[in-house]
Amino acid sequence: TTASDELSSPSFPSILSLSPLFRLQHNRHRYMAAMLKLFTFLSISIFYAAITTASDELSFSASFPSAAMAKEFVRLSDAVYYLRSCKNKHLPSSVTCHTYNHTKGGTQVMIVSSDEKKYVAIVYAGSDNVKNWISDFDVSMSDFGPADNPIVNAKVHDGFNHGVFDEGLFDDIQSTAKELLEQYPGYRIFISGHSLGAAESILTGAAMAHFDPTLNITVINFGCPKVGSREWKDWANSLPNLGVWRLVHREDIVPRMPSTWRFSHVGHTVQLNKRNAKAYYLHYGDKDLGYKSVPWNWESGALATPTASAQHFIRIYVKYVTKKSAKNPDKYFVNDFVKKKAENDVEFATIVY
Repeated sequence: TTASDELSSPSFPSILSLSPLFRLQHNRHRYMAAMLKLFTFLSISIFYAAITTASDELSFSASFPSAAMAKEFVRLSDAVYYLRSCKNKHLPSSVTCHTYNHTKGGTQVMIVSSDEKKYVAIVYAGSDNVKNWISDFDVSMSDFGPADNPIVNAKVHDGFNHGVFDEGLFDDIQSTAKELLEQYPGYRIFISGHSLGAAESILTGAAMAHFDPTLNITVINFGCPKVGSREWKDWANSLPNLGVWRLVHREDIVPRMPSTWRFSHVGHTVQLNKRNAKAYYLHYGDKDLGYKSVPWNWESGALATPTASAQHFIRIYVKYVTKKSAKNPDKYFVNDFVKKKAENDVEFATIVY
């Protein structure tokens, strides 16, 4: 009984704590607990640092343009079709034309600025002739850049590439844009175009972003076809100072071309539907970021639509953006990407035009 009383007495823990073995075990447990806390803290810190870094890299390339700027550039992409010189009544009064080029190869491009909206813009003319697009579309490819000095060893559409880099056109464009940006400090730089001009706007934007990493370049275009290989798409999308926004009107057939696995889309897709508008992150989505790709039938559904070719005309884009997007941007323009549903949700993807 005496021994039992001693063992159950309050003094027993203090006696045990004097044991070297107990102190060793106790300190070991404290050490392991401290190390576990440290490991958890470092893991969380590294995780959030990675997220922050990715967010910083996307901060410009995923910065949404406004509906007002989309309206501005759809009007300029329409006006450039009518230009034969900088003196043209089709340009808005708030816009100053600095240069207009029409190369022997057929590329038409103007460089303009706006004191009102504080930008310098490069705008390419395209093609409204959808029948020619479908019957004469050449899918040959070449390394991106001038034929004698490629910028990167990745393939793009040969015709688009020649349109931008032949006859020293790109060098002239880059030089003029640089001079204007020095003349107007604080102005932003935009590149735009419709159809063929949209494709050339992406190639120009990627080249300029590559040669001047300090320059943030926004491409806003309309009815853009696929321009390059998967490797080139990955390279262009990795440029942190390039943001590409391709507006696609309903079933427009041209953005679904060329209909071959060799070509991929660059940048974000802004789908202008009949009853809404949706933005798809880098067209193909991103599982890690939780963003969806375009619907599975985005291409096949349009290819089976009889009116798909009629959706490509620049006047159709002008009407939608000026009458819908600019007047009701909450419904007919975008400010966020379509997000993936929870894994246990079942979704049957359909395009609602």
